Amino acid sequence: MDAAYYITTLDHTAPKGDRPKSFDYAIVDLAVDHDFLKFLYEGMQRNPIEWRSLFEGTNWQASWFKGPILVDLRNNAAFVEQLVNRMENQPLGILIQSTLGAADFLQRSRQWLFSLESPQERLLRFYEPRMLAALLCVMESSQRERLVLTGERWSWYDGLAWRSRLSTENKAVTPDPDMFLISGEQLRQVPIYRMAAESQLLADHYKDQLTEHEAPTVWVLAHLLEASKHGYSKVSDQERWLRLAFCHGNAFPTSIRFRDVLSQENLPASEQLSIMEGIRRTDNVPTE
Repeated sequence: MDAAYYITTLDHTAPKGDRPKSFDYAIVDLAVDHDFLKFLYEGMQRNPIEWRSLFEGTNWQASWFKGPILVDLRNNAAFVEQLVNRMENQPLGILIQSTLGAADFLQRSRQWLFSLESPQERLLRFYEPRMLAALLCVMESSQRERLVLTGERWSWYDGLAWRSRLSTENKAVTPDPDMFLISGEQLRQVPIYRMAAESQLLADHYKDQLTEHEAPTVWVLAHLLEASKHGYSKVSDQERWLRLAFCHGNAFPTSIRFRDVLSQENLPASEQLSIMEGIRRTDNVPTE
C-alpha cells in the first residue's frame, strides 16, 4: 500500500472537523492529568457531575486513580466548554454523543478496554486521542461499527486537529465477543496511520517548500515512511529526514555519501542524522 492510500483512509475514517459543541460523555485518562479530579470537583460545585472509573470491578481497580474514567456531561454546558479547552492542551481523552444511558455506555467501554487479543490482561487504550484515528483505520468495518454505534459521534483532539467518527450504519449490530478482539497484527499497523496524521501537519508547516508537488501530504508521508524503514521511529527524527529530502532531493538516501552513513548501524539515529545534515549539496555524489 502506498502513502496516498493511508492518507485517504485516514481522512475517510476519522475526518478533521470543527471544535465539538454538543456531547453527552467524556472518557478521560487520569494518568495524563494528575489535577483532573481537582478540576472535576471544582466543576461539581456549580452543577452535579457523575463519573465512574472504567477500572472499577476489574483486576485494575486498585489503580483507578491513574486510569480512565467516564464523565457524564449532560446538562453541564459550562464545564463542557472548560473541558474542551483542556483537551486542546493535553491528550486527555475523547468526547461522545450517544443515546445510551451512562451505565450501558460504561459497560461497553469496559468491554473495549480489555479487547486486546493477548494471553495477558493488557489494556486497549482506545480513548487515547493521539491513537484513536489510527486504531479506527486498522479495524475491520464490523469492529468500527461496534466501537462507534449507529447514531453516535466520537470527537477528539489528536494534538494537531479535532477529528471525529460519526456512525450512520442502519443495520443492527449483533453481539459477537470475537469482534471486540484487536489483534497484534492490527496494532502493528497503527504507527503508519499516526504518521499519516503527522504528515498532514508537516505538509502545512512546510507548504512553502512543497508548492511544486501536486499532492504535498502524500509526498511528505512517503518520506516519513522511508525514514521509518531506515529505523527512525521518533517524530523529530522523521522530520529531520524530511528536511534532508528538501535539501538534497527525493533520492538522497541512494547517493554514496548518505549510503555510507546509513550503513553505519552502530551509530545512534540522532548521530546518523547529524552527520547527514552536515553533508553539503556539493558533497553529495550521485548514485553509482
